[in-house]
Amino acid sequence: MMRIVTTAGQLRAALNLVAPVVSRAGAAPVLTCVLIRGATVTATDLTVEARAEFDASQADGAGVVQIQPLRRLLCTMDRGQVITLSRETHLVAVTLEHGRGRVVLPGIDVAEWPHMDFAYGGLSRQADEQLARAVARCLPFVSAEKTRYYLNTVLLAEGVAVATDGWRLAVEPTGFHSDGALATLLLPISAAQRVAALRGGVDVVAGEGGHVRFVVPGLTVTVKLVDAEYPNWRRVVPADPAPHLQVTLNVDETRRALARCTATASRHLPPAVCLLMSRHGVVMSVDQPGGAEELLRSASVHMRGIEGDEVGLVAVNSMLLDGVLRRWAPDRVVRIEQGNFARIDDREIVVGAPLVFRAASDSGNCRGLTVFMPMAGGVAIDRCEALRVVERCRGLVAA
Repeated sequence: MMRIVTTAGQLRAALNLVAPVVSRAGAAPVLTCVLIRGATVTATDLTVEARAEFDASQADGAGVVQIQPLRRLLCTMDRGQVITLSRETHLVAVTLEHGRGRVVLPGIDVAEWPHMDFAYGGLSRQADEQLARAVARCLPFVSAEKTRYYLNTVLLAEGVAVATDGWRLAVEPTGFHSDGALATLLLPISAAQRVAALRGGVDVVAGEGGHVRFVVPGLTVTVKLVDAEYPNWRRVVPADPAPHLQVTLNVDETRRALARCTATASRHLPPAVCLLMSRHGVVMSVDQPGGAEELLRSASVHMRGIEGDEVGLVAVNSMLLDGVLRRWAPDRVVRIEQGNFARIDDREIVVGAPLVFRAASDSGNCRGLTVFMPMAGGVAIDRCEALRVVERCRGLVAA
């Protein structure tokens, strides 16, 4: 027996909170449904379970219905419309009664619902909104390569969130420090997406059997953690806090220049972008039919222990570079650090160590940084030509 009395707005809001967890067409039918039990609605993909609460004047019994037909129906009603959900004991269909009639929603037997068991593990900690923001900023860097499942995750450990796709690595401070069962949490991508959407303070609760629960008012997200060892990401972060060459870039200016320099390139094959760096400025250059180059006016180069007209170069994938820069607000200034920029001389350039992108106001080896691998292989440009490119762009600006 089921009888739940609420409003269309209350139920719709709860469904919106859990809808991202619901599996799409092609999954097992029960995974395209939600469980409405009392004044709660629950969705699961077997790895993540989201349970949202709503206000109800009466909340008895339970039923399982497909989420999409129910959401479409509720969207046709005013938020304040009173509705009654009911189900007879011997039936699986749920009847929704409203002010002008009723709709019968096909259902599934409640006994078939795949519950995610959660047993309290004896430890809980509180986190603030910084945790959700950090996870959200790491999401674009999660690998989509299914063969390396341990990279389809966001790592929470030692006060930071970490994600990598093998080419780029993002590290964001979370402000969340814990020990024991909460010391290292490896969240699957679907769980990380739900944590990133949380607002306000979060209670993080350890569960037995590799489970963890994130609780905010009105919503509980239960996660089955990935059982794997995450790579030692600190090994790829250069430890030298004062490299011999640093480049400071304005995010908005660099992204706009990147868009102009690659505007005529193929959308299916993003071109390589070279950043030529000397005491005279920074030039973005793209080797494509016709060529493109642009002086980054706000950019600056800081050299230590380097004499003469030394020129540094780094070649990167233009699409990946844009994705890295998108992490920061347009008005932010970022610094590229690296202990061993490739230098241009009479030989072919061989790209070396990873680049470290960091907000210019940040300090410390692991605070809000992105490690970005340059493109492998050689770059066919000599020192004299590089200097000519820099001077040509400076001349265009001066004119």
